[in-house]
Amino acid sequence: MSEKEKLILDILLSAIQREIEAYDYYYKSSQSSPYTETGSLFMQLAREEKKHKDILVREYQTVKRLLKKENTKGTYLEKDSVSYLIPDEVPFRRSESIPEIELSCISLPTEFLGGDYFETLIIKDPEKDIKHLAFLLYDIMGHGLDISPLKARVREALEYLLDLWSKDRLILSPGMTLTRLGKEIWQDCQHSSNFMELFFALYNPVERKITYSSAGHPPPLLLSGQGTEVRALTDTDLVMGIVKDKEYRDNYIKADSGDVFILYSDGVTEAFNPAGEMYEEKRLIQTVQENFHQNANQIARQVCKSLKDFTRDKPLTDELTLVIAKIK
Repeated sequence: MSEKEKLILDILLSAIQREIEAYDYYYKSSQSSPYTETGSLFMQLAREEKKHKDILVREYQTVKRLLKKENTKGTYLEKDSVSYLIPDEVPFRRSESIPEIELSCISLPTEFLGGDYFETLIIKDPEKDIKHLAFLLYDIMGHGLDISPLKARVREALEYLLDLWSKDRLILSPGMTLTRLGKEIWQDCQHSSNFMELFFALYNPVERKITYSSAGHPPPLLLSGQGTEVRALTDTDLVMGIVKDKEYRDNYIKADSGDVFILYSDGVTEAFNPAGEMYEEKRLIQTVQENFHQNANQIARQVCKSLKDFTRDKPLTDELTLVIAKIK
């Protein structure tokens, strides 16, 4: 194992230890608090730290397994190659949502080393008393340890832009966000010779409208009318990191109660079976249509089962992210 790989594992172990210490602190504080209200608050915080610790432990176990290059029959990840099997038990990721959206998310094989990244953010508009749900999905064109610095840089730049929103709400326009982000990370992309596909959207539950901007990302899908109507969000633009001053635009689509919004990385549609055939968008749509009446988790689970049956346990060679958002 290289020094870099050891460092990655050490960082995860250190993070796990900090979460354990935080859990212990909040738990002990809940027991010694003189007031019921503060005791309950400390206990809630302790539970949150335990969840974080559990996530990190699973991530550590996955990363350690991926880095075992001698384990050729299992899951492994090297600088220029990724290979893994879809697990029997679907590893759902925890993501923030609003009451109007039932959300399910899956990232494989591991978010830590993969090029895919997905996150949701609850954005409050106090003037209109609305909570928007923001969807952020991006895919760095590469995988392995070498893209970790760029992933960290992108996240840092996004946090900076979202902080600016508290002072200027126009910044949160998806098109404006991508334009500003592209300028922030252009030098990093040039230095690492990596580019990025990115999709950013805001759902307004009052207007029932999705405002989105896309930097070359595979088009998300919106299924309506009990799954009979399929609309692809095809308005997209240049991948990020090629042109420094590229301006991205806002696009809009209506989304009503009962609709299913699907975001995915190309690891889903470009999964191959032993005959060399790709899973493709049509199979993804068909699987969602067949399970349209089910909840978001059940739909996501059925898509994974469909992928597993299609690939016939042939290892996947690209990271996979799948997001199912069912509008209430």
